[in-house]
Amino acid sequence: MGLALAVILTGGHILTLSPSSPVVSTVAIENERIVYVGDQLAAAHKAIRGQATVLDLRGRTVIPGFNDAHLHFALATTLGSDDSIEINQEASEKWRQAVRQAANRMVPNSSGWLFVQSRRLPPGISTAKDLDFIARPLFVVTAHGGLCNHAAVKQAFSSAEAPEGFVQGGLLAFAFERIFSHLPETCKQTQAALFLKRLAEVGITSAQSMGDQAALFEPLRRSGKLTARLRFVPFGRQFDTLFGFSDFQAEAPLWLRAAGIKYFHDDAARLARFELGRIFDALTERKNAPDQMVVHILSRRALSTFLDALERAARKQPTLPSLVRLEHLDEATQVEADRLARLHIPVCTNPAMIPEWNLKTAFPLRTLADAGVALCFGSDWVGRHQPERPLQPLWSIARAIEHVPEAVTALEALTAYTVGSAAAEGLAAEKGSLEVGKLGDLLVLSEDFTVTRAPEKTAVLATFVGGRLVHLASALGRDKFWQALLETR
Repeated sequence: MGLALAVILTGGHILTLSPSSPVVSTVAIENERIVYVGDQLAAAHKAIRGQATVLDLRGRTVIPGFNDAHLHFALATTLGSDDSIEINQEASEKWRQAVRQAANRMVPNSSGWLFVQSRRLPPGISTAKDLDFIARPLFVVTAHGGLCNHAAVKQAFSSAEAPEGFVQGGLLAFAFERIFSHLPETCKQTQAALFLKRLAEVGITSAQSMGDQAALFEPLRRSGKLTARLRFVPFGRQFDTLFGFSDFQAEAPLWLRAAGIKYFHDDAARLARFELGRIFDALTERKNAPDQMVVHILSRRALSTFLDALERAARKQPTLPSLVRLEHLDEATQVEADRLARLHIPVCTNPAMIPEWNLKTAFPLRTLADAGVALCFGSDWVGRHQPERPLQPLWSIARAIEHVPEAVTALEALTAYTVGSAAAEGLAAEKGSLEVGKLGDLLVLSEDFTVTRAPEKTAVLATFVGGRLVHLASALGRDKFWQALLETR
């Protein structure tokens, strides 16, 4: 596969997100890194050692590539796939009939599993044997946990992990990870390629996925087919262990790595106080401990109890708060926001989820930002989902800027999705803004939505990762120079 070693984009409206040069007209990239940012085309040529492809932006807008700080690749491949269906029939026989019909509709090249989402289990269905009327592996998910039939238990779990077929709600995320690991290899490879294609199309040049599927993408990286920078965050709680670290060895960590450890601490899956203490101790005392504890928190009560425990532990281990990042935070008052700012704890929040909550006070973006909390944005994408929870960053930004009274500005939202997300994964020196020495990950947009305040009407025309063109929209595909560059990738 050929690669363009150097490219110059000029004649545009380039938002660098760098305080020293916030808007320029020209940027040059060579060997994955930005070598020039400014307004002089001649200087851009001089900064490049060899030949460069010059692309005329014709006034179009350029921004750093989006970094989705929280999504779920494995969950999207299972529960959010075409093999998943929502059934909310209350009567047992009607529920069974709907499950049978769903199983009969499954296409031959599917995962082989059937995933059913229901508000609750109907009467008469409480153990694995009650689901054995379906021969293929079946996993039913409710608000209280998951229930497998015996075919599913045999394929993915031990009897101790899923007694009578039941998986506790706090372990559901890892249960889907276990299921994913048992899917056919061709299915996983197909989903990996589709995932990368989706990321490029919506302008995501970096993604942080909850789970540990890095090894699946390593062959793609080695063959030059990895078109986004991926970080995977393994789950800490893995059935009978509290410290489920990844054994993936990253050869090129700026492209693909497993880093950090993920826990759940909310009203549905609360870590006990003694477990928090053990985790805090491990983060600061264990050899080869993860560099970050990523914690799922929704309710205000869960946030308060976690901060209480963290502050107590920090008296003995002052560096501990610097290892913590919090996810979601649908509830937080000024009091909690001030505590977070004082502890310098970044928050990954999810504007894409605002319509689901349908509360003006949910996801308090403005409160957190005004308190000085470092924000990053993620979609919490899980594939197909009702209500809609799209992967597109521009859709999320639209929700963030209209979320009155907790709205942020378009520029603040863009910064959270780029600079903020890079900082939250410890790579602020490598990406997030367009500056000399940083990675050449950027997007060409149809307009500057920070001015028009119309992110949903803004199109991603081109996506570059390390100076390599990985997506080209039809509007630019008619230009022979852009098309030629895409064909060399």
